Amino acid sequence: MDKQRFLLEQKQMSTFPKLRNFALFENDTFSRHSWYRYFWKGYGPTGHSIEVHYSSDYPYKAPKVIVSPDVNTHHKYGEDICYYKGNEWSPNYTAATAVFIAFRFLNDYKKGRLD
Repeated sequence: MDKQRFLLEQKQMSTFPKLRNFALFENDTFSRHSWYRYFWKGYGPTGHSIEVHYSSDYPYKAPKVIVSPDVNTHHKYGEDICYYKGNEWSPNYTAATAVFIAFRFLNDYKKGRLD
């Protein structure tokens, strides 16, 4: 895990007003030096709880995004939402990017725009 990248992630999550209700949590069953140990949790404008879990090979693989209450759509893979296409994720994106994409996803869901 890159410490500078981790600090950037924390700074971005605290900079945007819409993300200030998100808090960083740790799963202490994983090493402190693993991305997999950390996740963000907060609430979006639709009232859904959103969790962003870092993958073990983050930032090269997108984080897992879980929303609650559950959304009834086929745009899911298990419990996490499919909020991007496989080739759309970039290592330059951050957890803040994933949250904003999840906001858009939930807004589209709420307005009936998802098939």
